[in-house]
Amino acid sequence: MIKTARAFLLFVGLILLGTSSFAQKLDITTYPKPLLPEPTAWLNESGNITSLDDYKGQVVLLNVWATWCPPCIREMPQLDKLQWRYGNAGFTVLPISQDKAEQPDGADVAIRIRDFYNRYRIQHLPVHHDPGKNVTQAFPARTLPTSYLMNKKGEIVATAGFGDWLSDDARAIIEHELRQNSGNPTQATSPTADSVKTFVKKEEQDPRDSFWDDIFKELGLNKESPKDK
Repeated sequence: MIKTARAFLLFVGLILLGTSSFAQKLDITTYPKPLLPEPTAWLNESGNITSLDDYKGQVVLLNVWATWCPPCIREMPQLDKLQWRYGNAGFTVLPISQDKAEQPDGADVAIRIRDFYNRYRIQHLPVHHDPGKNVTQAFPARTLPTSYLMNKKGEIVATAGFGDWLSDDARAIIEHELRQNSGNPTQATSPTADSVKTFVKKEEQDPRDSFWDDIFKELGLNKESPKDK
C-alpha cells in the first residue's frame, strides 16, 4: 500500500513538474511575529541525535523532503547552492528526509540519502533523517518539500513549499535574517549588509548545471536547470 501511494505521488509530481518551469515563484509565507517551534530531534548521518539547539545563533532553513519526491529532486540542487553561497555567513540548510526506514536505527535511510547526494552531485548538504517522524509532528508538512526559515533565535520567520530558492525574493529574506543579531546581549550591534556580504560567496557558473539539466530532462522534471541569476 505504501509503495502504491508513493508511486502515485511520484506520477503526479512528474506530471506537475513536467508542465512547469523552475521559474515558478516561491510561494513563501512570512510571519511578522515569529513562531516558536515545538522541540524535536532527528538523526544525523552517524546516527547521533540532533536538534535545533545544535544550530542556535545560525539562520536555518529546515527542509522536509524525501528521496522519492520529484519536486524535492528538482529543488535539492538549489538548496545545495544556497548552502555553498551563505554557509560562511552563518546560514545552514537542514534537509531532513522522511524516507521510510527498514532498520530500527534508520541506517539504511542514511545510506539512501548519501547515494542520492552522490547520484545528483549534491556536495554541500548534510545527511539528516527522521525515522521516528518527530520532525513532521513539530513541523507539519502537508506537501513535500516544505521548508521553514528560522532566525538566529530559533524562531520560524517564514515557510515555503516548492519554488525558486535562488530568486531575488528568497535571497532577500535570507540576507535580511543574516543581518539580524541573535539576541545575545554580548552582541551590541547587528551585522551590516557589507559585513554579511564579506562572507557570502560570489555567484559563479556551476559546472554541475549542464549535468542537472540532462538529469531533469531525462526524468521529465523540467526543461531548465537551476542556475543562479
